[in-house]
Amino acid sequence: MITTILGTTLITLLVLVAVTAVNGDVHQTTNDLAHKQAFEAAKAGIDDYAFHLHANGNYWGLCTTVPAPNAVNQQGSTTKRRPVPGSKEATYAIELLPAEGQSSCDPNHPTTSMIETSGAMKGTFRIRSTGFAEKTSVSITATFKTASFLDYVYFTQLETLDPVTFGFTDPTLLENAYKQCNLTRQQGRYEQNIPGTEQKCEEIVFKGGDAINGPLHSNDALAICESPTFGRTSLDVIETSAIQSPTNPALKGWYSGAGCTGNPTFKGTYVTGAATLVPPSTNDQLENITEAPFRFTGQVQICLSGGSMKVASVSVKNKECSEGLLYSGPIPANGLVYVSNGSCPVSYSPFTATYATTSGCGNVYVHGNYSGQLTIAADNDIVIDGSVCRESCSAESGSGMLGLIANNFVRVYHDYPSEKLPTGTSRTPNCGNSSESKLTNLTIDAAILSINHSFIVDHYDCGSSLGTLTVHGAISQKFRGPVGRGTIGYTKSYNYDDRLKYLEPPNFIEPEKLPWVIGRETIG
Repeated sequence: MITTILGTTLITLLVLVAVTAVNGDVHQTTNDLAHKQAFEAAKAGIDDYAFHLHANGNYWGLCTTVPAPNAVNQQGSTTKRRPVPGSKEATYAIELLPAEGQSSCDPNHPTTSMIETSGAMKGTFRIRSTGFAEKTSVSITATFKTASFLDYVYFTQLETLDPVTFGFTDPTLLENAYKQCNLTRQQGRYEQNIPGTEQKCEEIVFKGGDAINGPLHSNDALAICESPTFGRTSLDVIETSAIQSPTNPALKGWYSGAGCTGNPTFKGTYVTGAATLVPPSTNDQLENITEAPFRFTGQVQICLSGGSMKVASVSVKNKECSEGLLYSGPIPANGLVYVSNGSCPVSYSPFTATYATTSGCGNVYVHGNYSGQLTIAADNDIVIDGSVCRESCSAESGSGMLGLIANNFVRVYHDYPSEKLPTGTSRTPNCGNSSESKLTNLTIDAAILSINHSFIVDHYDCGSSLGTLTVHGAISQKFRGPVGRGTIGYTKSYNYDDRLKYLEPPNFIEPEKLPWVIGRETIG
């Protein structure tokens, strides 16, 4: 009898333990679900605010007087809430976090009360979105900043080759090509031939093996073959200004390139319908604020060395600025160098590029290591004739920042003799036989902006393999520029400098219109 009672008691205890454990698991699961719902609700609040800000760039300045319905509160209050679309339980509330030293958002003085005026967060404002589900809440703080070309490791206005690469020798045909190829894909870029020819604008694709190691923006749609990778983590935004086409379901900000199937991997957060970013038509705003000793006319070469530089009037294939010295000393205090055009009748083609000892064109040849803050701007082209690295090309180190801004092309030096181009409407490789002057395994640590043309390698389809072209920074261009063809030229390794999210080279050019974008999100 005693044995039976003990056995029954033991079984009862085991059942009680099991029930308690199950109840605990259920409670834990419920808590986990509520936490996830609250987190998603907080994200929904950020997305809702960003949507209204995108529609009205002055939305932030209205403070809590934004149109109803809204969930916008002053700091410290979550009274006004909105339900998450599609959810009966989860809600969110948004708090406006005033600038340092301010107590609340003031619609009569929005800039003073909301926009940070100093430090690393200068020019930004913040909101906090709190999501609620069951008895759980999660808060996310979003920092908004004005959009910049420096937000992206890779930016293009148009996802097509620069018409200068088509090889037209007739100026009228080249002009017609620019008119047609200045259209986006959705505007009908590929729907008709370039006037006067049987040729269309050239599609250029992201292909399997390509990796964009950072955020990306295009005002156009992306052509994709196979499985390229975009972004490093979900924190990298991958955005296009193209939207889902109502007449072409296959077009969803990207499309499969001609003759192939696209299956992109978006490690970054993919966004369509993003605001278009357009640079001013010229960089002459920088010329106006460059100090007189650092304004030059006609072709020069700049040799960088730490916090110093040399500027020479003679540029002869990587000479160390040893001839025609114009300046030697520290980089300018305001960090700007500008080179203007003199007499510049020369038009550029990557297939016939030569390197004259002197020129009236506002060209800058540049190479070397730097440790200071510097922006070099050219009225015509910038030619990178050797690695350009902060501190050392062997590792990313140091606090230096460099901007390279050309009205026309930012070019990589590649001296390969070419025969005269054949007449006709399209180009085939027509390379000479002499030995090429190589820059192999080139490294460029810089923020690059080609306002009206491309970042490109001269004679990119002639010669042999040049190894890897490594860029640490950002590349912004109007048209996509080739850096190789098949096994000829460079393999790309483009990597974002995350410092550019909050720091920039001196007076780097901003888009003409400055939409607000999320610069950072943090929990809490």
